[in-house]
Amino acid sequence: MTIEPILFGDWFKDALYVAPGHDVLGRMGEHYHGQWAFVLHGLTAPPLWLALAGFLVAAYVFWYLFSKDPRTEEKLRARVPWFYGVLDRKFGFDDFNQAFFAGGGRGIGRTFWTLGDRGLIDGILVNGSAKSVGWFAERARKIQTGRLYNYAIAMILGLVVLEAIYVVF
Repeated sequence: MTIEPILFGDWFKDALYVAPGHDVLGRMGEHYHGQWAFVLHGLTAPPLWLALAGFLVAAYVFWYLFSKDPRTEEKLRARVPWFYGVLDRKFGFDDFNQAFFAGGGRGIGRTFWTLGDRGLIDGILVNGSAKSVGWFAERARKIQTGRLYNYAIAMILGLVVLEAIYVVF
């Protein structure tokens, strides 16, 4: 009911501005002939008739054939096994989706898990930081002797280095 004033009229007035070169709705409006023409176009389009035909065939098979003989499925399977297989496998779309989309998603997830979680997070960040702390502690342990004269020499050498840096710079 409001398609004409919204899309082709002045419903939004100055709220929206469309450049003349980008006025797609104006070009669509040239081919729009009203609401009833829009509805009639939808009713005469092939998708509606194909859907209706599919519904009628399914209703006939279910209500007429199955109500007379519940073994109709077995008979159809024996008469046209390839067609039954195509329908049973849902035209192969589920197999394709499982192999392509779900398999691809699992592959991407496996790659992120291998490289990101195991390689980067566990390998470098967690285990790498633990190994670097262990490596540093191994070196620092040799410095920590427990003898006072070693500490005094280290402090004197550190003071000399700091004074040298201060004098040079």
